[in-house]
Amino acid sequence: MTESAIASIIVSLMIFIMSAMLVMVGWEVIYKNGKKIASRNEMFARKSAVMNELSLLTNEAVSFWENMNLTDNECLIKTSVFIAKTQS
Repeated sequence: MTESAIASIIVSLMIFIMSAMLVMVGWEVIYKNGKKIASRNEMFARKSAVMNELSLLTNEAVSFWENMNLTDNECLIKTSVFIAKTQS
């Protein structure tokens, strides 16, 4: 084999190895970004659920205090239900 044939084989191998490494690094970056986006979506869903529950509890508390026609037993029942909802 001549020197030029050996040099061309070495260059071809180096190009192959470098391109394979570049592909692996690219896939690692894409994978990490995908994980980050997925965790953001999970946190957004949790935050939305908590905010929705707080909104419902706030509306229920406001309607409780605005209603003047409740008996003592109804007040106690609604209060215990409200406390149970806030503790869960």
